[in-house]
Amino acid sequence: MSECAARRLRSASVHTALNPVPYLLLGVAFVLLMSRAATADEIYFKSGYSRTAVVIREADDAITFKTEMGVSTIRRDKVDFVEKATQEENQLLLRKWRQKELALKEALEARKLAEKRFEEAQLAKGLVKFEGQWMTPEEREHTLSLRKRAEDHHRRFEDEQRAKGLVPFQNLWVTPEHDRELREMEPEIYGLYDEITSQRRTVGALRAAMANVASIEEAERFSRRIEEMNREIDANTEKLGKLLNRADEIEAASVSYQTPEEFLGVLGPDMESE
Repeated sequence: MSECAARRLRSASVHTALNPVPYLLLGVAFVLLMSRAATADEIYFKSGYSRTAVVIREADDAITFKTEMGVSTIRRDKVDFVEKATQEENQLLLRKWRQKELALKEALEARKLAEKRFEEAQLAKGLVKFEGQWMTPEEREHTLSLRKRAEDHHRRFEDEQRAKGLVPFQNLWVTPEHDRELREMEPEIYGLYDEITSQRRTVGALRAAMANVASIEEAERFSRRIEEMNREIDANTEKLGKLLNRADEIEAASVSYQTPEEFLGVLGPDMESE
């Protein structure tokens, strides 16, 4: 085995009815065909990685090389060694990279052309594009009219809740007292979630460390610490449960907006969930 081969072994480690997929598949198929392994310069880095490239220039302090992504320069002290290919092999790889680039460019141009022709065909039918969909002008006006009615309906609901003295909290309408209570509870709930998660991680780390102790006394110390952490987890879990139960009680007494079926899909997702 040559020294070079031995060193190489050591270093190895838009919404539209048009479907443009066939054009892309042609480009991808060509790219895959051209992606078969080609011999070229191989740069082996001291980090253990290697890269197929074409070395353009070598200096005492740096190496400049070309890959499919472009031209890069790396410090010489980061390179272990470079396994050189012949000039003909490097030129073959450069041609393959260029052919892949042209194939992808042609596939994208074909897709754009197909989309343009499809759009022209829809316009010729008298259709209009509205929020990514092609429809008749009458359908668009109907959608806009329905949306206006839906927004008016939602606005009347909000006015009714304010007239009752309710205030919004997230997607609920609650009394001012419940609003204050929920806002006080919210950071405490999130804090308990975070604390319980952290405590459970600690218990897991303690159990892992306990498996490697050298004496019974040390194991007992770990065991006591784990028991102590579990008691804290139980106490925090109980606190969290009480807070969540209270939040559920407030939610049960609250009011939320229910979108009428005739308006579903017309309002935005954020408004529909209210």
